[in-house]
Amino acid sequence: MELIKEFFSRRFLLETPQIDRTASRWFAYLIRGSGLMAAATALPQGMKFGFIIGFALIGLGLYARVFARWRTEPGLWMLAALLVALLFPCYGYFTYQRFDAAFFHDKMQPRNRLNLQEQILFLVEVPIAFRVFWMQIRFAFSVMVNNWAVKATQRTEYVGRSIDRK
Repeated sequence: MELIKEFFSRRFLLETPQIDRTASRWFAYLIRGSGLMAAATALPQGMKFGFIIGFALIGLGLYARVFARWRTEPGLWMLAALLVALLFPCYGYFTYQRFDAAFFHDKMQPRNRLNLQEQILFLVEVPIAFRVFWMQIRFAFSVMVNNWAVKATQRTEYVGRSIDRK
């Protein structure tokens, strides 16, 4: 276990204070993400900005809230793996849909040229959203590795108690 933790901890895993700080800011992530998604859906078609970032911030807020007790709950590492496996295809789909809307026009609607403003907004939004996604990945993997260590120590303590009773 220490070998895995040492391999990932160089630049990838978050330190314990960073995990706690991210987990404590869950409500701010949810509010900001909800606001960005609401603004993105309310704006007119050529001005849509913030939907992908809002979805990513809501995801980070959910991760932070669910994993707030990562030190005491022994099975959260499985939930972290499941959320990463389920939510990241959604992020990819939303990004693809946004890319398609920004750079390719619908063949059924007469539009002579593509909307340059929408393309620029997309090119600004994607790196910011990718930064939030990267934070989610680092947070989830940090919880996985550290929570697995909690599980291993609890398992060892449980086995030790059962051997002592015999």
